[in-house]
Amino acid sequence: MTPLERSLRKDIQGLVKELKKSRQRLVLAESCTGGLLASLLTEVPGVSDWFCGSQVVYRDMSKEYWLRVKRPTLKKTLSRESRSGQRNV
Repeated sequence: MTPLERSLRKDIQGLVKELKKSRQRLVLAESCTGGLLASLLTEVPGVSDWFCGSQVVYRDMSKEYWLRVKRPTLKKTLSRESRSGQRNV
């Protein structure tokens, strides 16, 4: 298990508590995670009580069409991620 997965599992435990307490449901749209969050969530017993599902949308064109994300938002996010990645190299 990677450090990221370990951290996410811990965060998911807190999320589960909050969702159960508030009686809210969760729907996800994932991109770079490639469905990792949905995969980890589905390991939780009783997940179908509050987790509706996840859509993995990777291509920008698909994000615009399926999720209605505006092109300027995608460019801004990509620009921020690129700058962040350059600093970490």
